[in-house]
Amino acid sequence: MISTLISHACLLIQSRETTLLTDPVFFDYLWEECNVQCPSIDLDLAKLPKVDILNISHRHQDHFDIRTLAYIAGSTDILASDAVVLAPNDEILLEVLNELEFKNVTVVEDFKTLEIKGLTLTPTPSLNKQDYFPEHGILVHDGEVTLWNQVDTIVTPDIIKY
Repeated sequence: MISTLISHACLLIQSRETTLLTDPVFFDYLWEECNVQCPSIDLDLAKLPKVDILNISHRHQDHFDIRTLAYIAGSTDILASDAVVLAPNDEILLEVLNELEFKNVTVVEDFKTLEIKGLTLTPTPSLNKQDYFPEHGILVHDGEVTLWNQVDTIVTPDIIKY
């Protein structure tokens, strides 16, 4: 498995046969033009491989960038035709994905393992009590390597032992 940091919290995770993209942010500015990424990013999106799985961890703007999602939804070059979109059970986030006409959206649940295109994906919880919306990390296992993308999650030893 190869993991590449694309920007802020955006990881490109590639197994032998499957490509997963998490929390895509392709453009500067973040947070309604209040903050910039440092260092600034200059992505050549033509080099991005077709994405089989798109994972959105939660609705913070640095993880759920609507400009980037609109760009992805309007492009025929980024998502595979049968791509799966993983998202938390968040009414606002799901409505945006629906408005952007994303297909194959799967709502994830804590510790409910999914088998998608040769990857075992396990959403992990966050104990973040400050936010009023769900947030998930994700364990990615390709049969050989396991990667845990915790994003902003707050975890306990019990969650880690899982």
